[in-house]
Amino acid sequence: MLSVERYRCAIFSIWLTFFISPAQAEAVDGWQFSLAAGHGKISTVLSGRRPISGNFIPGVSYYGERFYLENTHLGYSLVENDYGYIDLVGELNDDGMFFELDGVNKFGWWDAIGIGRTDGGESPAHPENYYEDIERNLSYMAGISGNLVLADTTFRATFLRDVSGVHQGETQRFSVRRDFAPFPKLTLQLTALAEHKDQQLINYYYNFRPNELNNSPSWFSLPDLWNFSYGGSVNYQFDQHWSLMAHWQHHQMDKDIQRNPIILRADYQSKFVGVRYIF
Repeated sequence: MLSVERYRCAIFSIWLTFFISPAQAEAVDGWQFSLAAGHGKISTVLSGRRPISGNFIPGVSYYGERFYLENTHLGYSLVENDYGYIDLVGELNDDGMFFELDGVNKFGWWDAIGIGRTDGGESPAHPENYYEDIERNLSYMAGISGNLVLADTTFRATFLRDVSGVHQGETQRFSVRRDFAPFPKLTLQLTALAEHKDQQLINYYYNFRPNELNNSPSWFSLPDLWNFSYGGSVNYQFDQHWSLMAHWQHHQMDKDIQRNPIILRADYQSKFVGVRYIF
C-alpha cells in the first residue's frame, strides 16, 4: 500500500501532466514514454493546506490512425483536415485534485471554517472529530472538442460532461494556443483559456454537506462560474532523447468561490523546471 507521501506525489504527477503534455513535442505514431526530472509545484486554493511539490513526472502517449492517448487524456478523431479537427475526448476533472493532493483529509476543517471558536480565537468548543472530514471524489469528463488551426495558432472549443456518476456536472472550455519555433531546437507555447462550470459541478466540490456542518444545511448555494488561465511552456530539444523544459501557468477562479470559508484564495499556479528523457 502506498504511503500518504508517495500517494500525494503520484497524484501531483497526474495533475501536472494536464499542463505538460507529450503533445508539446512532435506527435509520434505508436507508443512513446518519457520521464521528466526537476522541480514542480502547484499551489492550492484550500485553506490550511500547503502547496504540493514533486520532482518526477512520467509521461505516456499513443497515437494511432484515429485513437490517441496523452497521459489521462483520451481522444478519438472524427474529422480532420488542413483547417482543423473534431475529436471525442475524455479527461479527469481537475477540481477533485485539490482534495486529493493533501493526503486524504489530514487536518481539521472546523479550524478553517471557524465554527465553535470563541471571540478570543481559542480551540473549538467541540472535539476534533465532531465534524467529519471533507472529501470529494475525482470525476471523469467526456465529450467533444472542435479545433480550428490557423498557421501556428489553434482555437479550441470543448464541451464535457461527467460520465463517472460523481456529480453529473458539465463544463465548456474555450482556449487559444500559439506555437513558436524561434530556433531549430527551441519551441515556445503560449496558452489562454476560459472555462465555464455549471452549478452541479461547482456545488459538489465547493459547497458543504449537512454532515460537514453538524447536520445543518449549507447557508449558501454557488452559481455556475467562469474560470480563466494563461501561461506558457518552453522546450529545448538537445537530441531525440534529451530536452530541457520549463512550464508556468496561472489559474484565476471566479471570486464567488470564496463564499465558502474553506477557500483561502481564488487563484493558484502550476510550474515545473527540469529535464526530460524520451525512451
